Amino acid sequence: MDDQELVLRFAGFYLRKRSELEYFGNMKHFLNTANEYLNRSPDRVLSEISVKFLNAMKVCHFMFGKYAFRKCLPNHLRSGARKQFINKSMFVVWSVLTAEVDYDDLANNYDESYFAEILAGKMVTRETATEGYIVTTNSDYNKLFTTGTFDVKNINKAFEATENILKEYNLLQL
Repeated sequence: MDDQELVLRFAGFYLRKRSELEYFGNMKHFLNTANEYLNRSPDRVLSEISVKFLNAMKVCHFMFGKYAFRKCLPNHLRSGARKQFINKSMFVVWSVLTAEVDYDDLANNYDESYFAEILAGKMVTRETATEGYIVTTNSDYNKLFTTGTFDVKNINKAFEATENILKEYNLLQL
């Protein structure tokens, strides 16, 4: 059921981005509202959401490969590193924003999985080696996907910060 919840989260926040739904900080209520909205929606709306969702999945897979939607630090990208869990907040933010990214433009300008390392770097403020251990300091960007993930202000900050990353690499139409 987690996969169905993720798809519903995408649809709900995609509709929120289009100002068709509002999120007030209660995820369960928001998902129920999104589900009711979708059940009343005409086929063309459902079709558009489906197309946008599939594009987002294709784009995110190209951008991050097996690290898509995971809070990976640089040491998680090394061979043999333990695989991180999918982060629902990252899924929502990255999938909704990449729904508008032109896949062909992305593929023509960047290598596959190029952004995994970039995103991992944005998740840390610094890594230092101390007595054989790597000490990692989490960045503010990392914290957006760690604590207060249902908070409206935090979600808005996560969308804004991620949008800035996409704009930095000219992946969003301004």
